[in-house]
Amino acid sequence: MSIESAPAEFVNALNHALTILSWQENLISEEIPPFWMWHLDWEISAWFDNVKRKRDAKYGGASIDDDSESKENALFDDFKKDLTG
Repeated sequence: MSIESAPAEFVNALNHALTILSWQENLISEEIPPFWMWHLDWEISAWFDNVKRKRDAKYGGASIDDDSESKENALFDDFKKDLTG
């Protein structure tokens, strides 16, 4: 059986199971959503919005996407010039 011939319901269930396993492997126990909401997308979305707010409050809210403090790097600029010509 290939993935192309698998029923869509099976593929969706497998994807959902892998998502739950990734939560259990990568989140602390307080951040894992309760069992009753695992199948409710809107509840999961609200849960993880709340987790993000708690993390930001606890750790200062700095995000990996925040580039406000990045500085120019002359070595990188030289490297980039060498690559692009």
